Amino acid sequence: MSLANSSKDTPPSKEEIYQAFLRSLRRRRGFGIVFMQCPPAEAKRIIGRVHQDLPQKQIATLTLTEPIDNLYDRVEKILDRDQLSILFIEGLEKSLEAYIKPGYRGDGDYYNLDTVPSILNHLNQRRELFRDHFPTLCFVFVLPAFAIKYFIRRAPDFFDWSAGIFDFSVDIGGNDFSDNVIQPGQNNINVGSGRPVDEEIDYFQQALQRQREIGDRKGEADCLSSLGNAYRSLGQYREAIDYLQQALQIQQ
Repeated sequence: MSLANSSKDTPPSKEEIYQAFLRSLRRRRGFGIVFMQCPPAEAKRIIGRVHQDLPQKQIATLTLTEPIDNLYDRVEKILDRDQLSILFIEGLEKSLEAYIKPGYRGDGDYYNLDTVPSILNHLNQRRELFRDHFPTLCFVFVLPAFAIKYFIRRAPDFFDWSAGIFDFSVDIGGNDFSDNVIQPGQNNINVGSGRPVDEEIDYFQQALQRQREIGDRKGEADCLSSLGNAYRSLGQYREAIDYLQQALQIQQ
């Protein structure tokens, strides 16, 4: 199966992305993990709008102003956390910056593969603890592109539990992406496996069929999320949204 010559869909607008994001938060009941990619100023606006659009939800924001290596303890200390439905977490990228070295020969940031950042190691090891001790809480991590890439590469166990990435780095016209995002055709390699994306799609289509045959709903959701992210990297946004929404419906 080759997607090299497939036509590209028009990227969704910011409003379409926001409405999909809002639906996922509105429908969610209980524990969840969501990633939101956008600049800090845009994040403030979106969070404020979510407060207005979901008055039935109890929403809070945890803003981190310095590096940390233990998020669980920070969440546990939040007053009335058991009453919360959604917790936005801002500033976690500060805990990753010390692990990134300047790029060489203009190649951009170099992700230090020799060491797993303490905070990512913490999240990988304690994801079940987050689920079991905060069963009513949906965590929304607000991060720039480099930090989300770091999660994918160095905290795959934690990232696998997420409902996907809602990318608000689309410009006002809704047709372009910022320089921090891999453009379709620039690097169609899956960061987890190193396979070309068309091979990755073949692999997860077959895996999806197997998971459905054996009735493994979690495995089915994981495959759907992986397919959504693969189609997104190719610029086929409608297919990406369709697969990610199917995954969300299973995870809710």
